[in-house]
Amino acid sequence: MWPFGQRTKKQELKRVQPVHEPGRIAMVAQNLSVANILVCIGFIVLISMIVIMGGQVMPWRLSQKPMQDIRVRTAFQVLDLQSTEKARQQARESTPNYYKLNSSFLEQVEQELTGLYTNLQAVQE
Repeated sequence: MWPFGQRTKKQELKRVQPVHEPGRIAMVAQNLSVANILVCIGFIVLISMIVIMGGQVMPWRLSQKPMQDIRVRTAFQVLDLQSTEKARQQARESTPNYYKLNSSFLEQVEQELTGLYTNLQAVQE
């Protein structure tokens, strides 16, 4: 503000023009250094090596016979299907029967018997 509150043309243009902030790419480019780039490349190489060297966890599929012996580190049990089915059948037989009253069926039988009785009386008369 020069004398008496007048602004110069240059000051007026600065006041009117919008201020542009740098975009995200420009901000990343300003903060990049050789060390950051090397760390990123090293990380990518390390992850790639882990993925490539990892191999398959279980290379065999169901019903496929492996070429070499497989050593098992933990004990496991093989399910005997015949014994299991026999035990299930014994459990079914040893369980007491449980009957649930079906009242709708009883009402239907009662109605049929009543209808039969009335029909027989009508025939006798």
